[in-house]
Amino acid sequence: MLQEIGVDSYHVVINTERGSVTRDTPAHNAFDHVILAIKLPDDVSDPSRISVIRHPKFGRILVFDPTYDVTIPFGQIGGYLQANYGLLVMPSGGERVELPQQPSGMNSIQRVGKLTLDGNGNLKGDVSELRVGDQASRERRRLRFATKSTDRVKPIEDCWPVRFPTFKS
Repeated sequence: MLQEIGVDSYHVVINTERGSVTRDTPAHNAFDHVILAIKLPDDVSDPSRISVIRHPKFGRILVFDPTYDVTIPFGQIGGYLQANYGLLVMPSGGERVELPQQPSGMNSIQRVGKLTLDGNGNLKGDVSELRVGDQASRERRRLRFATKSTDRVKPIEDCWPVRFPTFKS
């Protein structure tokens, strides 16, 4: 379909068990999944597209798993694919390529709290949470398939109220 609109793409045969294929692993029966490598035009530069590898012949190619649902933003890849080896299948043959690893800050939970402790030992305040990468993808998937509204707010309810022991002398 991409070729129909003038976009070059190539299959990448990969194993979803990260680390099971290395630079030296024989290719026989090593792969269990197929994803895409999409050739990017030279004038396209978007820093949010971090699943890009530079190929000596084809230039910049974006690694993309079209079989994964929309919980991973376009231009990123799940942890199961990162720093993994795949076989880039091109018209002239195939070659092993290493997929990029996203920066650690792209797979985290960042919590910021502004809390106060009163004289009675009660802790009050606000906490904000930002999930990125696989952490965000897991939460999106969980919320996407929640069947009851109460299941969608349960993670928030589980956090509050935060109870800390009160110490009396």
